[in-house]
Amino acid sequence: MMIKTSLCIGCFLLNLIDSITVVSAQRGAKAPKTTKLVPYSYLMTDEDYGEVDPTKFNIDLALQVMNPSVSKGIAQGRDRWMSIIVGDLPDVPNPDWSFDDGGYCTGIPYPLNIDDTHLCVREGVFDDAGDGEFNIYGYYQTGSFRETGGLAYEGYIEFDTYDAAQLLRKPGQWETLFLRMMGFAIGFDQLLYFDLTHFDDVTTYYTGANGLKVWQEWGCSGNPPMFAVDSQGYYWDSKCLVNELFTEKFNPKGKLSKLTIAAFEDMGYTVDYNAADKYNVEDILCCKNAGGSGAVSVAEQELPSQEPVLSEAGKAYATTYGIKVLDEQREKLASRRRLQQDNMFTGVDEETTPRTSNSITVIIEENGIIFDFTVSE
Repeated sequence: MMIKTSLCIGCFLLNLIDSITVVSAQRGAKAPKTTKLVPYSYLMTDEDYGEVDPTKFNIDLALQVMNPSVSKGIAQGRDRWMSIIVGDLPDVPNPDWSFDDGGYCTGIPYPLNIDDTHLCVREGVFDDAGDGEFNIYGYYQTGSFRETGGLAYEGYIEFDTYDAAQLLRKPGQWETLFLRMMGFAIGFDQLLYFDLTHFDDVTTYYTGANGLKVWQEWGCSGNPPMFAVDSQGYYWDSKCLVNELFTEKFNPKGKLSKLTIAAFEDMGYTVDYNAADKYNVEDILCCKNAGGSGAVSVAEQELPSQEPVLSEAGKAYATTYGIKVLDEQREKLASRRRLQQDNMFTGVDEETTPRTSNSITVIIEENGIIFDFTVSE
């Protein structure tokens, strides 16, 4: 285990303004903790939250926010995921500052040691309320992965300031959306796009052992169904798993169920199932409850066919935005490498710099429904 380097928030402020206090909502805490957060650019590490325990799963946040009100939901999302994933992962050392988001979280130095995941979270101005037909809420992206075990150690989230402000007016909706975005950025995205060992891409059924165990505990036979989005992303199928948070579209009332937590365990994370939301098995439309006359397989159950999906025009709109972001990321990475070539980062091998992911998942609204759509180069 590497010794974590303490970082001072004030050392990295780009804008000095009045601080605000956010109450941390970590589950199981005996008393509420307060975290001093200053809007704009800063790095929040484990020490800054007052929770120094290198034996647990930790999330470091590089934050660039404009609206202080969003910070509470961000802190709550961090706390929640640190109560779900509880096992420590191998640290990723950064002794020569070779990792720095490719300049993406501008002006915020990367930690000297990543324990266990580093997220760049940015608030930006996209398209406000959209063009009247479509509206971009933001995107999430998993960045780099450990050489051993393959689990992610960095990710990115960017959201539109207008849309976040609108969601803040609806109790719990901003917090729920960010919880979902963070879950994808720290690992669930990896399950759906990079780790192909836990689902059958022909039948789009989930096959991970821990997920199947939960499925059977719920009284279901067969396999949990997944929803394929143009073969670019797989989610729990909302036609079957009603009110699950990690389906192909955002449900403000969605629950983070044991099935989603089991998927993280299947990937190799150590998890705590007690941190799951209570999920009503009656919301599963493709199996019978354990108390019934016997469960039926997904293949034998007729699912609703008229579920709203993102239109082709919506996919094109999301693709245009996604390609724009990927182009910007590629240019920032190229700029980073030019700096290396100019010897501004002596001793840094170009090959040690994390590669920018060649895909992102855009969050787009159409007809009042918020969809995910993955865009690849």
